[in-house]
Amino acid sequence: MGLDLSGRWAAAPATDALRREFVRPELDDSTWATVAVPGHWRDEEAFASSDGPLLYRRRFESEPLLPGERAWLVMEGAFYETDVWLDGSYLGDTEGYFFPHLFEVTAALRQRREHVLAVEVACPQGRAARRAMLGAWARPALLGPSYNPGGLWAPVRLTKSGPVHLGAFTAACTEARPERALVALAARLDSSGPMEVEVVTAFRAPGTEAVVSTRRLHLAAGANRARWRAEVPHPLLWWPFGAGGQALYEVTATVLVDGLVSDSRSLLTGLRQVRMKQMTWEVNGEKVFLQGADLLPGRERAEEVAGHVRAARDAGLNFLRVRAHVGRPELYRAADETGLLIWQELPFAGRRALRSRAVRQAQEAAWLLGHHPSIIAWSAGDLSLAVRRAFDHADGSRPAFGRPPSVGARLLGTGRPVTPRDAGAARTEGTGAPRLDRLERASAIWPAAARLVAGVSAPADLEGLRLLVEGLRRLRFYPVSGFSISGLDSLEGPAAASLRADERGPGGARACLSAACAPLLPVASGLARCYRAGERISFRLYVLNALRQGLGELELRVRLTWPGGGQAWRFAGAVRAASTSFVGRRAAALPSEESLAAAGTPPWQLRLELVLRAGDRTLAHNAYERPLSARERAVA
Repeated sequence: MGLDLSGRWAAAPATDALRREFVRPELDDSTWATVAVPGHWRDEEAFASSDGPLLYRRRFESEPLLPGERAWLVMEGAFYETDVWLDGSYLGDTEGYFFPHLFEVTAALRQRREHVLAVEVACPQGRAARRAMLGAWARPALLGPSYNPGGLWAPVRLTKSGPVHLGAFTAACTEARPERALVALAARLDSSGPMEVEVVTAFRAPGTEAVVSTRRLHLAAGANRARWRAEVPHPLLWWPFGAGGQALYEVTATVLVDGLVSDSRSLLTGLRQVRMKQMTWEVNGEKVFLQGADLLPGRERAEEVAGHVRAARDAGLNFLRVRAHVGRPELYRAADETGLLIWQELPFAGRRALRSRAVRQAQEAAWLLGHHPSIIAWSAGDLSLAVRRAFDHADGSRPAFGRPPSVGARLLGTGRPVTPRDAGAARTEGTGAPRLDRLERASAIWPAAARLVAGVSAPADLEGLRLLVEGLRRLRFYPVSGFSISGLDSLEGPAAASLRADERGPGGARACLSAACAPLLPVASGLARCYRAGERISFRLYVLNALRQGLGELELRVRLTWPGGGQAWRFAGAVRAASTSFVGRRAAALPSEESLAAAGTPPWQLRLELVLRAGDRTLAHNAYERPLSARERAVA
């Protein structure tokens, strides 16, 4: 029931003379270069250095419309501004790159079968970009000093409907319990005249019976908006990754006029409930400790986008901060299917003159993305008050906040951001370890109260990253509700800090983070960066359990070894679900320099190994290594 206009379009740089001519259907464009739609014009050799504007043309044929049918041109996404003509007649302009724009073309399609669609596309750069809502796409440091994302980056298509067109449809779950789920539904309807219609909504999940409801609406001629609620009894709940399954419902809205289908739309959504209480996030009434990373826009192909989600999942993360942009549809679909949570930060600028544009784009974002269960929060940018109100009105299923602070947690008494290098920070517990249990309370608007911002290219940085993640997980919910690493995407920071680009094997950042984020993990705290011969070592032992179920009688085997000797301990007990269990504190006297010299030549190593077992099975393993030196050659 439509025509996809994707493919190769004729394109040429815009000049004043060509602007006056390019909309004419009879213009010969056979000598023009071509560009891909969907696509960005910089990806074409002919326009690899162009900042536009560019003039696009596409010839196509359409089938005759039946009596009562209406036709619509849908532009799914254009960077960033366009003016649109069909067969030489002006349809209108668009602004905003991430949401669709619609034009009714019924009259034009009734007049002829052969058509020419002409579009002028502009994406401002430099000073002109300050008035555009491009977000991270306008930051040269992220995408390269000269990259311009201009183009028709999403599909362009023709669709047909009856007398009532269902232009947009969204669903957002506001309440989800095992007994029932409440879903807020909304639709944009364009009617050819005043009339009464029926809207039939159906919820379908694999292996369950469809839940169908009908609502009668009285429409005026032109644009209408309708809101209603539906109840789904005994729903299959959607859970974050690691907490349960990701059940998805297909929701279909069908508009009936005099008993005949006029239009319909479908989407996939999950039934879950999101709440934030005192910096702690809850999904379906259960606390979620956020382990995430920033995601920046990239120039990858659509089929590669799901790799972001796989990279985060493989690294043991459960949430992404989509930073200052809206991603491709494939990103949100993959997040819904895998249970990865998303903090959606929109491409807003903080200039008051742009407030009306930001409000409109916030509303469009809610219509476009509101049905995705993976999105747990909107970030409204600097224009927090006006845009937050727009979000609250359009979507009541998740909170909306202002711009998150660049860093949400600092070490007490230092005023410095928390970074992986804090594994050797000056704030110590007498042994050189950072006092992560003394983190001050961070702003409640940012779900991840600690952001790890430093590079992790050196082995010492990797060890610092691991210790910091373990320390934050040990605190669990208070005073932090999670952490976020800047650098999932290779476009920010050193390449070694990119979890997606890191392929350096077992010593890489991804492997290090994955080990530190293991659902079940024994950890030690209070270790110094190095030790001297004859010194006393002391440490505390914990078991981190991120699983939803408790574990029965377990055994923790602890072995501390040094050249020529060592010491071992055993502990037994149960571990509660979703908890940090304190096991105990142990200490040992390290051998003298003479004993170490008798066992071998320097450099000497100290190793602490933790093994968690259930009967004969090893459930989890962790180990720490520290340099051991003579007193007169102690490491600083």
